[in-house]
Order: sequence, then structure tokens, then C-alpha cells
Amino acid sequence: MTLNSTLTSATLGNDWLYENSLKIILENQAGTGAFIASPNFGQYHYSWFRDGAFIALALSDTGRPETIEASRRFHEWVNNIIQRYRPLAQGAIARVKAGEPLNPVTDILHCRYTVDGEPSQEDWTPFQIDGFGTWLFALAEHYKGLDPAMASRELAQFSDSICLLVDYLGALWLVPNFDCWEEHGDKLATSTLAALSGGLGRVAELAAYLPGDTALAAAAATATNLAAEIKAYILNHGTATDPQTGQLYLTKFCGDSAAGELRGAVDANLLWAAIPYGLWPVEHPLSQATVERIIKDLVAGGKLDGSGGVHRYSRDTYFGGGEWILLTAWLAVVRLAGGDRAGANALLGWIERQAQPDGSLPEQTFEHLNQPDMLNHWTQLWGEVASPLVWSHASYVTLINRLKITG
Repeated sequence: MTLNSTLTSATLGNDWLYENSLKIILENQAGTGAFIASPNFGQYHYSWFRDGAFIALALSDTGRPETIEASRRFHEWVNNIIQRYRPLAQGAIARVKAGEPLNPVTDILHCRYTVDGEPSQEDWTPFQIDGFGTWLFALAEHYKGLDPAMASRELAQFSDSICLLVDYLGALWLVPNFDCWEEHGDKLATSTLAALSGGLGRVAELAAYLPGDTALAAAAATATNLAAEIKAYILNHGTATDPQTGQLYLTKFCGDSAAGELRGAVDANLLWAAIPYGLWPVEHPLSQATVERIIKDLVAGGKLDGSGGVHRYSRDTYFGGGEWILLTAWLAVVRLAGGDRAGANALLGWIERQAQPDGSLPEQTFEHLNQPDMLNHWTQLWGEVASPLVWSHASYVTLINRLKITG
């Protein structure tokens, strides 16, 4: 496991890149607790609930006082935003229950904010709900590793936001919204539903820290049932049968809305259904078939030999549709959990070779592009690809954390 030979640290090896990744993550946390997605890419000068929750997961897993504190501060930032825009969430719930249409810009909780909690003004839709499920999941993971008495004291401030999100997601989960890549707002992304099921399924754990909170206990019961309902919906609407193997696998979108080239397609974000969300364990046939399909369709050459990383999906054209550091790290995490340490190490080696001379990890790389002519299009439109991408560094940290645990 070696870094790019252009790196000049006196302690070359993944320890150096690991420490540098933590440094980059912490340097890009604002005083408010928000994580900037990328400091060098203008369109990413925001904090997303989903990206931030994955970053907080990595910091909680690291187990150091400073990283645990950084994770806590992010969770408090999210809580403050949910409370600040509580009337928006309540209005959306009321509209859906009354059968009224939602304006996907003005009627919903936004998915990304400035570090001071202002909704972004970029010309992107803000209607993306996977981040709320991911945040609930990350919040449960954060407090799972802490002293129960401390968790009880700190979680009291989150109770109302948790209850509100249970109602909000219960009302909106079947409303089409944009996926985690900010695309296809007319569809239901399977990864979005996996995030909701995974997060809602952890609310009961959070409620257990506050046994006298009857409102949270009621929300936990609702969330548990809702998580099961969403999981069943995924099985019924977000799967397809591989014609060659006869195995059922998860698909990029649920339902019949994914027509044409999208029908039956996979997306590497489906890895998260197994880890971290835990809807199905990695050894479950559905998880195994999904991972094998992702390797076949989204890894160059269809094999884990360290020669390539992981594409988002086969029709991706964003910056030409390159290979994403963060997705490669999560495939390595999944393979490691399934006992394939060699495959995980091969993917780790590829990630480390993508590091820039200063140790920055980009969003994606361009050795194997889905559509090379689109690289210039996006570069001319938005500039060079985001680097460092804080989420890339967090996913690398998560992978190293898991490798350390398994020895």
C-alpha cells in the first residue's frame, strides 16, 4: 500500500495520507460545525446533510477526542437548521397529507446550506431527502460509541428534530425527488429509500437514551414501522433479476419510471444499502448480487486488480463520467466486510495513487471516462474538478478505520 511517488512526506505510507485526510476534514469544518464540501470548487462551497453525515461517520469511527467533538458539532449544526426551518417541514407535511402538490424549491427543507445555515441560492433543485435519513443514521452511530449518560444529556436537544423528521419523511418518502447526485428528480432513487430506511431504523436506539420522552418513543415506533415499509417497497420495486445469473439485485431507481437505458441499471451508491445502512448484510444474496453487478458494470475491466476505481453509473457524463474516490473506498469497505481483503487492498492502492502531491484527494479521476468529450464541457463550465473533496477524504478515513479493525 504505497502513495503516489510524487508525495514527499518523510513518513510515506497510508498513515501519512490518513493523517493528512483528517487534517483536511477538520480544516474544512466551519465554526458553526458545517463541513464545506470542497474549498477549491465554487459550486461546492456549501454543506450537504448527506455528505456531512458521511464525514461525521468517519470522524466518529476514528474515536479521537478531536474527531468526536467535530462530529458532535456537525450534528448540532444540523439540529439548529432543522429547528430554524421547522415551519417549512410542517407545511410540507400538511400539503402532502391534504393531497396538495409541493413546490420543490419553496415548500421543502433544502438539502444544502451555507455554513451559516442559509439555503443555497445556486440554480439546482434543493429537493433531496436522502440526507435526512443519513443524518439520523450518523447521529445514532455517533452516540452508540459514547458514554450512555453523556448521550442521554446531549440527545435531549435533538428530540424535537428527530420527531419532526420522522413525520416529514413519513409524509414525503414516496414523493419523487432528486437522488444523491442531484439528478432525476422525477424518480425514486433506491439509494434514497435505503438511506431513509437505514436512518429511520435507528430512531429507536436514539429514543432508548431518553426513556421519559413519550413523544420520541412514539416517533420511534412510527419510524421502526416506516423503515420496514420502505425496505419492503425496495424489494418489490427497486430490484431486477440478472438474466445471466438469475439473481435478484438492487436497481438505481424504483418502479417503472426508469425506462430505456435506465431500466435495470445499477449505481454504486447502492453499496450503502449494505454498509453503512445495513438493510441487508454483505453476505445476503441480494447484497452479493448487487455488488457483483456494480463490479461488472462500473469498474474498469470488471475486476478488482487495482487498475481502476468505481464509476457512479454507466451513463454518467459529469466531467466525462470518471471514477470516484469515495465510491471506490466504499466498495473496498464492502469487500473487506465480505472477507475479500485482497480486493479491498487493491482498491485502496488505487485510491492512494490518485492523491495529489499535497495529499489532496479529488472527487473523481479521468483515466477511464464514460464520455470523454464531456470532460471539456464541464471544465469550461465550472473549472477543474473539485480537489480536495472532503467526502473523498472521509471515505478514505472510513476505509482505513475498517482495515485497522480487521487487522
